[in-house]
Amino acid sequence: MATVPSQDNWSAGEFPTAAKLNKNIRDAVNFLMNPPEARLARKLTAQTGLGNGSTTAIIFDSTLLDNDSMTNIATANTRITITTAGAYNVGVAAQLVVGADLANARWMQLSIRKNGGVNIATSVMPQYGVGLGSGMSFSIPNNCVAGDYFEIVCNSAGSAFQTNAVGDGAMLYARWIGN
Repeated sequence: MATVPSQDNWSAGEFPTAAKLNKNIRDAVNFLMNPPEARLARKLTAQTGLGNGSTTAIIFDSTLLDNDSMTNIATANTRITITTAGAYNVGVAAQLVVGADLANARWMQLSIRKNGGVNIATSVMPQYGVGLGSGMSFSIPNNCVAGDYFEIVCNSAGSAFQTNAVGDGAMLYARWIGN
């Protein structure tokens, strides 16, 4: 867990020391230049059978970045769990492919779900045709406490869809943006 730096008060006539300058300048700048951030991706294989009338979480197979112990592919492969409280920009980028049942294809939906309950952001798009790729990308700022977690959940009407097996298929990310 990263620690958001706190600043000391300076007294009139106080002489700066290396320790105080490091704490008040170096540590704060280092934190702001490298804030807590995590990125998960579904990129090794396609995840099939998404949507088609049921809500399904995307299962991630790769951690692209995690500098604050927010991911664990082995035990929690659908989520990013916040470890440092604050405001985060949480987002989705996904390449999707429509399933084989074009006759019933109507729409695909991706949502960012917080703590297994409420969808905090959703994007819906029409399905264009069998085997055709479509992309969705969106993000939302969200206030978090340690332990909050985010997932990408999918749904569709008509035809199932899958993540693209080329590139980063689907990605979930969270980046600290302030207190």
